[in-house]
Amino acid sequence: MEELTISLALDGHGRTKYTDETEANATKRPKINEDVDCAINYSTRTSKTNIVELSDEVLDNLLFDVEICDCALLPRTFWVNAGDEPRCSLEKLALQVFGEHVPPGVRIDKENSGVEWWVQIRPSPPALMSMSSDQAGRYSMLGCGDDGGDETARSGITWHFDKDEDLRVMMDGSMWVHPHLSTVTYLTSIGAPTMVVEKRVDLSGQILNENSSVCGSVSWPRKGKHLVFDGRFLHAAPTDLLEEGAFDEQCKFDTPIDISEKERKVLMRRHRRVTLLVNIWLNYKPFNVNAFPDTMLDKLSKDMLGDANLFDDSKSCSKTCGKVVVVKDGKGTLACSDHVTQKDETIALTKMSWPMGRDNETIEALMPLELIRNCDEGSDVIIEWKNGLSLSASHA
Repeated sequence: MEELTISLALDGHGRTKYTDETEANATKRPKINEDVDCAINYSTRTSKTNIVELSDEVLDNLLFDVEICDCALLPRTFWVNAGDEPRCSLEKLALQVFGEHVPPGVRIDKENSGVEWWVQIRPSPPALMSMSSDQAGRYSMLGCGDDGGDETARSGITWHFDKDEDLRVMMDGSMWVHPHLSTVTYLTSIGAPTMVVEKRVDLSGQILNENSSVCGSVSWPRKGKHLVFDGRFLHAAPTDLLEEGAFDEQCKFDTPIDISEKERKVLMRRHRRVTLLVNIWLNYKPFNVNAFPDTMLDKLSKDMLGDANLFDDSKSCSKTCGKVVVVKDGKGTLACSDHVTQKDETIALTKMSWPMGRDNETIEALMPLELIRNCDEGSDVIIEWKNGLSLSASHA
């Protein structure tokens, strides 16, 4: 058996950190600032981006590129080093995400810091008998996802922790290294919301029970919305937060009789849940995550978005609206602020559960389901469970 030697430097929060040895080995000395934690905001939050300012033509080109990158024959995720020049529109957006959340003065190993990016399309482009495998979406080729066709994998995202997947496999599940930040940028306003729960695991993958209360958030998709959260946190896009049948209705569109096949595909791409996922890794590059293949670049649109930037000062400060619900002793309260008062409104709760991995492990939570479903498009719900949320002690 081949031995694998890994040298990891982790801080007190379990994040990969910059060390004096890193500095000594770097070919280019990075600008020095204080500790990374002092400069990077790890809180869960959402904001509006400039994607909403793009023309229909530019956005359609972006959705076309997403469909190419979702090809089942390509790797699942791709890497761009923090100092690289982008070669396509999606790499350009991924690097803008890095620049937004990692200030220039942060002390990092620039040679081993960057972004792991990928795309998600729900429903995945179908694997039809008449369609070659290089045209089918990843999750269609996998039989609606790794979970053998369950509804969450078909139209949402199952519960998981972002991590160096290949390292975990190579170490037989005993080593979990996470990105510093995980982000979701919504390219359409369709589908299930992203749910983040501030629960994490230790280096061996065992769930940590750090606090009696747990915070979480539910983020509804909206074109141009951007979600960022601590890369160690548990998250998913549970389909049952949607009304039954709502996703299928959202994906429907009228097809004029005289429409061309090209125009029909454009309409189809606009009526899917489409997200760009960007994980920010600092001082560490995940195993076997490489750049988007050079041989596939000519398949993408030539649109580099011009001078468009996801973020500017005004948009970055434009946070999406959210409601705060506190769950305690089986009761939900809509807080007027972060603190519950006697005047705050009581909210109905629904007990929900979702699978966590392969061994019948589950996450159970009392959820303000009615409130979540009645939220305005693109809004957020913040939940603080004083109790009423439980996870399995371990997972696959």
